[in-house]
Amino acid sequence: MPANLSSRSPSSTLPPGFVSARVLDRQALTPQVTAFRLRLDTQGIPFHTTAGSHVEVLLDLGAGDEVRHYSVCAADGPEITIAVLREEAGRGGSRHLHESVHPGTELRVRGPRNTFPYRASGPAYFVAGGIGITPFLTMIAEADAAGIDWQLLYLGKHRELMAYTAGLAAHGDRVTLWDSASRGRADVAGALRALPHETTIYACGPESLQHALREAAAATGHVIVIEDFDAGKTADTSGTADTAGPSDAPLPGSDSAVSADGRPSLPFTVELADGSEIDVAADESILDALNQAGFRALSSCKRGTCGTCETPILEGTADHRDSVLSAEERDANETMMICVSRACGSRITLDL
Repeated sequence: MPANLSSRSPSSTLPPGFVSARVLDRQALTPQVTAFRLRLDTQGIPFHTTAGSHVEVLLDLGAGDEVRHYSVCAADGPEITIAVLREEAGRGGSRHLHESVHPGTELRVRGPRNTFPYRASGPAYFVAGGIGITPFLTMIAEADAAGIDWQLLYLGKHRELMAYTAGLAAHGDRVTLWDSASRGRADVAGALRALPHETTIYACGPESLQHALREAAAATGHVIVIEDFDAGKTADTSGTADTAGPSDAPLPGSDSAVSADGRPSLPFTVELADGSEIDVAADESILDALNQAGFRALSSCKRGTCGTCETPILEGTADHRDSVLSAEERDANETMMICVSRACGSRITLDL
């Protein structure tokens, strides 16, 4: 699942797959949300995004490089816009962008990647909670261009803290802007019951919203596709969905003591491309073992949901415990997520 720009980078100092991106301008959309317009130095490589895409931004937060994921709100060739919610209780990425990134700043960006794809094949009902509005901007544009029926329910606590409301309001009664401070809690179950059965539900927002939508979709039988702020995989099924998406919020630890088929965690050895070996204990991940041995591997979610730590396999078979790779990709055994996945046998060789 390589990124678009993985074949070349503009500088030997950039990690594989990352390119330099200059900040062209920034705009405060609300007191808590700022949009950044970036121009990527693609080195002549075509850059193409699809509705729902996101990019990875590599940030130096003092203790080393860390990756954050942001939806592409708009794209014009190599110029893209991302919108970032400042999270005071987060892990520092959003605060860094708000406080330290200005026009002229050089960022490091990889992508785009799309774990929340919009399939323009029938009527759609978009449900956004807070900063979860960002992936829907490109979906709405694509649906409009294709002449496909759509509606948007955009939920927030206070209207003045909801980004992009002016432009969305121009779509008239297709868009419902719901601020709970003045209108109370939205009846999302009732909203789904009123929709034709062939409507696909797309949702991005906090866990409470996801839970309510899953329950409602289970009752109505609607297909629902969810992007989670804390995760990295989507699925579209009737009344159920795996979850995916970018976040700067604190993340819970991943419980990968056993694989999906019940295989227990056992110790094994990882061989790196240069022949060096790292022992991985039963109670630690490959990522943790690498970091403890002094190797710096990029990661973000640390629970197999975002795809940042995807690593090529040179030899051996992986015990896949992530929610990013499809069944076909797992069977191909070409890459693995080293934050949660393990070796099926006593050793595995990775391109690190």
